[in-house]
Amino acid sequence: VIGIDQQYVNLYCALEGEHQAVNAACAVALLEACVMPRIRILERAVRQGLAQVSWPGRLERLRRHPEILCDGAHNPAAADCLKIHLQARLSEEKGRRLILMVGMMQDKNLSAFLKALTPLADVVILTRIKSSKAATVRALKEALPVIARPAYEREAPEAAFDLATGLASDNDLICVTGSLFLVGHVKSLMAGRTYEPVLG
Repeated sequence: VIGIDQQYVNLYCALEGEHQAVNAACAVALLEACVMPRIRILERAVRQGLAQVSWPGRLERLRRHPEILCDGAHNPAAADCLKIHLQARLSEEKGRRLILMVGMMQDKNLSAFLKALTPLADVVILTRIKSSKAATVRALKEALPVIARPAYEREAPEAAFDLATGLASDNDLICVTGSLFLVGHVKSLMAGRTYEPVLG
């Protein structure tokens, strides 16, 4: 990263995904632009910050076998970034299947989002987020592009997640996506807690 005052070589960013490296570079440049020359930015602080950064719900791995990956992507651009990451993950192991669990809000571009991700999936599971503003399972199914595999429909995220984990073998990849609300629900399930969304 070439900043205003410094050049940072071989920076490591703890966030997964190529797009996060670009975002991190922009953040470093913005930091320099906003605070210099009033405050000197130490290179070790930049390195430490990027190495320790975490963003729950963004390419967050919750389990390894089977791998459970949560990403709160909810628009076509985010779906495209997630697609690139999933393609790389799937190529790591021969025969690895993708089980895609999707729930979204009704005001999102359902068809463009699903069009980006479903061609990668071996199994698609559609569910409804616990929210009055959630897209129905029927709306998700109607927005689904024509694919050569069946899409499972489960009204409750608990049932959808049970199905996903039941279908997965140890080397498969389960991706939970479409909304941070769905990600939060699955994280609560895995922690053994009741999920109660905070809606503004």
